[in-house]
Amino acid sequence: MTGCRDYNVLLRPDELLCFEISNLKGFAYSLIGEYKSRQSTAHISVMIYQRQKPYIMEQAIDNLNIRLRQMPAVKLQLNNFNFFIHKNDTFDIYAAIEPSAVSDKWFAELRKQFRISKSQLLPHISIARAISVDQFYRLWPRFRYMKCRITFHINCISILERDSLDKRLKWNIYREVFLKTKDEQMLHAI
Repeated sequence: MTGCRDYNVLLRPDELLCFEISNLKGFAYSLIGEYKSRQSTAHISVMIYQRQKPYIMEQAIDNLNIRLRQMPAVKLQLNNFNFFIHKNDTFDIYAAIEPSAVSDKWFAELRKQFRISKSQLLPHISIARAISVDQFYRLWPRFRYMKCRITFHINCISILERDSLDKRLKWNIYREVFLKTKDEQMLHAI
C-alpha cells in the first residue's frame, strides 16, 4: 500500500445495455482477436483522480455524494458508432450517445458537480479501446454502417479505487451513488 489511491468515476448503465455492449465486444473480438478493454463492463467514464490521499478524497467524496444524490436518473440513447484517434496511432471505437435537450442538461449538471469542462467529458461507451491501425481497419468497416439505437437508463454513479503504484490491479468499488428515480422526484415535489 502506497498511501496514494487512484479514483475512477463512472456512470453505470442498466443491465440490458451492459449485455448488448458485451455482445458487441464479442463481435469485435471475433474479427480482431484480443484487445484492451474487451472484458470491461459497459460504462461512461466521467473523471479519474490519480495519486490522491484517501483521507482527502473521503471528505471530498462525502461532500460530492450529498450533491449527486439530488440529481435525477436519466434516460439516454445510443446512436450508432464513432471513433477517436490517439497520438500514439491507436484508435477507440465507441457507441455514441445521442445528444438531446434532456441529456445535454443532465451532463451539464454532472460537469458542474465535478467542476469539469465540456471538452473533458464526451459521453460515450467504448467498444474497442486502444486498438492498432490494422485492427481498426479490420473492425471499423463493420461498425461504420451498423445500426445501433438502444435506449438505456443511468441510475447510479460508481466511484472505483485502486492503489496508485500498481496499475495492474483491478479497480474495486469504493462508493456508489444512486440517483433519484421518477418516483422519488415526485415525492419531493409534493
